[in-house]
Amino acid sequence: MTTPYWFGTGIGHADIAVACALRFVGEAHPARFDARHPALKAHAARCEALPEFRECSGPGAAEGVTIPPLWEKPTLQPY
Repeated sequence: MTTPYWFGTGIGHADIAVACALRFVGEAHPARFDARHPALKAHAARCEALPEFRECSGPGAAEGVTIPPLWEKPTLQPY
């Protein structure tokens, strides 16, 4: 029996974790995540099509939020 997600008909933690990891690999190392992995690409696309994924990713998802590079010491603001 084939289901849309790894452990059934509803999305679970494993699906979310894998979709996030695949997004990172696809952006950081595009040559590693190509047409050789059609099932993984389909899984990532299915997850990223959900409204919850679209809300927190892509252009404008975190407008006004900037993340400093890891080598910069964060500045704490007083209350």
